[in-house]
Amino acid sequence: MMQYAPSRIKIIPCEQNCTDTIMRREMDRHCITVCPMKLVSCPFYAVGWQFPVPRCKLEQHHSDDLHSHMLVVLQSIHKEASMEDLERRLEQLKEVSV
Repeated sequence: MMQYAPSRIKIIPCEQNCTDTIMRREMDRHCITVCPMKLVSCPFYAVGWQFPVPRCKLEQHHSDDLHSHMLVVLQSIHKEASMEDLERRLEQLKEVSV
């Protein structure tokens, strides 16, 4: 039978600051598979959004950063446009969506 060092089976708080407590030997697996605080790419990464978001906050991120996401999309479509022009286009899109 395999013996584990006491420090490997010690239960400790998650290294990524979620609310879980995990056996030290399971920490790596937890952090890369199921941890709600694992950093993930925003779906707008493909069009230029470069900032990772904790998995548990992704939905909130979508609603909080909608304006910024739309600017990133417009920038990827209209590469030569000024920020002022992009803001104006975004406002036009908002008006027609209401």
